[in-house]
Amino acid sequence: ISCATAPLAVGELVTSSTALDTLAEVRREGAKSQVLLKEILPHVVELAQDSEGTRFLQAKLETANTTQQTLEDKMKADMKEAEARMANMTKEMQEEKSKEARLVSDLKAEDLKEAQLENDLRAERSNEKHLEDQLKQERAGSKEAQEESEKKRANETAQVTQQLQEEKQLREQTEEKVKQ
Repeated sequence: ISCATAPLAVGELVTSSTALDTLAEVRREGAKSQVLLKEILPHVVELAQDSEGTRFLQAKLETANTTQQTLEDKMKADMKEAEARMANMTKEMQEEKSKEARLVSDLKAEDLKEAQLENDLRAERSNEKHLEDQLKQERAGSKEAQEESEKKRANETAQVTQQLQEEKQLREQTEEKVKQ
């Protein structure tokens, strides 16, 4: 007994009407059919036995390969873009940290200047007190010495006042920088 059979036509092995409609469309449209590959997946064997079905499968597989490559290219491009964004974010964060470190350094320098000015002010006040004591002693002495001592004290007081004003301005500038 010979078992040779003719190639099956699309739909001969399928019993579902939906599957028959889908397979009939593949038969009618051939490789140009809009049927999705996943819709006919259960009937691949049957399609492979039909010339139109074979062309359809081949066209869908080629399209699938092209689509897959397009998706991979898009994913690669998206990854490069994401990496570039991450690099920019990292650079910006490093710049912010560097800026923050400079500000902290500037604040520390201003604090040191302020401490030095406070020490200078204490020294000036001590010097002023010493001068006041000398003035008291000189008052007991001659009037000329007293007048000269008063001039000297006035000059020193003017210097101290000027330094205090400069310190005040410097403090105000420092506070303004800190606020920024």
